[in-house]
Amino acid sequence: MVESDIFLPVVINCGSIDKVTSQDIKTFILDHSQIKHHLIDRIEVSRKSTLIYIHEDVVEKVVNSCNAKRFKQRKVELRVIK
Repeated sequence: MVESDIFLPVVINCGSIDKVTSQDIKTFILDHSQIKHHLIDRIEVSRKSTLIYIHEDVVEKVVNSCNAKRFKQRKVELRVIK
């Protein structure tokens, strides 16, 4: 990873109210999108949603491969925040 790498914020509709942790979210993304772990920078879990910073080169792949999947009995929706 280079200092100039750009990570884009992506919001997912799962949060602490769903009893998820940042590690749960990271594992879900890695399992479904088949990306390397270093392409996820920071994960901020709030009550109803989670903010994930994903490398710009793979953000579209992550959103497309994880959207509409089931996670903790919830249909997941991811979207890039512009």
